[in-house]
Amino acid sequence: MKLLIYTANLGNFDKVQRHVEQELPEGINSIEYWRCTDDDYPPRINAMTPRLQARIVKMFGWQFKPDFDYYLWVDSSHRLHKPDLAKFFVDKLWNSDVAVFEHPDRKTIQDEANYLYERLQLEAMGGKKQYIIPRYENEDIDGILREVDPSAPLYATTAYIYRNTPEVQKALKEWWYTTSRFHSIDQLGFTDAFKDLRIATIREKYFEVMESIR
Repeated sequence: MKLLIYTANLGNFDKVQRHVEQELPEGINSIEYWRCTDDDYPPRINAMTPRLQARIVKMFGWQFKPDFDYYLWVDSSHRLHKPDLAKFFVDKLWNSDVAVFEHPDRKTIQDEANYLYERLQLEAMGGKKQYIIPRYENEDIDGILREVDPSAPLYATTAYIYRNTPEVQKALKEWWYTTSRFHSIDQLGFTDAFKDLRIATIREKYFEVMESIR
């Protein structure tokens, strides 16, 4: 069994810090690492932002780097700073199709949408430093709420691990559909895409498991 640990740093948003070499989890014979950069996947400047383009890598690692049994995505803003973290994720996956972090601040898709509505308004009025507007202005929050179940649980997709099966590949394609069609904050569409599969919830907070490099 083979595991790929991968990330994307398109547009050179984040400083490069390598993961600590990971110990082999039980049942895994080899681990490979891939950091996708503009050299691997040249900017599609006439079609999309680097942020959205990186979502393609996030959801289609199994196409870019085929023939792995497991794929562990880690946002380029974080790194695996302890040698047993690959084992941590594989253990959390257990017999599920995908394992992902529980969101640390909000419970449901609707909660996240409400946060975005409020934050966009505050930033437009000058009440908050602009963070959401430069990244997500005019994204279709209303549209994605009509597409998915707003009461479904919200996950933090900073890191997630999945099995390379046809069913998971289909779910990942569906995830890309909602992300590109409605809103590029991908956690809004994650739960719906995987609703028919086994989701293992990681109760630990992602910022306590991994190291932020920002």
